[in-house]
Amino acid sequence: MKFLSSLLLAAALAQAAVAPNPGGQNVITNSTSSSYVTVQTPVTQQVNQYSTTLKAILNGSQTVFQQTYTVAFSDPAVQAAVSTADAILTGDGASPSAPAQTSTSTVLQSSLVSNGPIVQSTQATGNVSVTTVDTFGPATIMVGDNQSDTFTVLAGQEDINVNTNTEYYAYQNVTTTNTYLTTQTYTISGTAAAVSATPAPASWLLLLIGLAVAGLLTWLRRLKESS
Repeated sequence: MKFLSSLLLAAALAQAAVAPNPGGQNVITNSTSSSYVTVQTPVTQQVNQYSTTLKAILNGSQTVFQQTYTVAFSDPAVQAAVSTADAILTGDGASPSAPAQTSTSTVLQSSLVSNGPIVQSTQATGNVSVTTVDTFGPATIMVGDNQSDTFTVLAGQEDINVNTNTEYYAYQNVTTTNTYLTTQTYTISGTAAAVSATPAPASWLLLLIGLAVAGLLTWLRRLKESS
């Protein structure tokens, strides 16, 4: 860490201008610097996840189709499944109803907080502080605007540097991401016409007529035999 700091200082010194030294046992230099106070802004965003179950029920009890999808009901994948379920019910001789929502629930799955990048502002907070630093030579210090110049403190010389620090705002968004899971079930119903084993009224009538004719023929046969 000290080696890295030395490299950074050396790079700054290489690019900085040189402030002249007036000589003497004591010298006063001036510098300015900036500091930042972070202003955090809360931001909330919502992420929605889905679990959609589609069912097709025949005659109120027989499940002929059931599938769960990780998308909302309006998604094309679910709408395509509606067409598939309708076709199955139609193939069973039933007229499919419109999909009806039979259950729904929304639950918070997670809540995550993340800090965005810090954006430094040119707006000053109004806080200005003045400090002094004494340096005995030989040494090299940073002076001038934003401490951009180098000043060499001679051997046996004392430098008193007066630094004026201005505080600025730095803005940062703190984002809370809430993830919700919505679980829904949609049901398509269809009723097929039942095939009745009971003869229709016309069939009953024909049956009765047939029995009557058979009885009449039997009676006539017996009457003939007795005569």
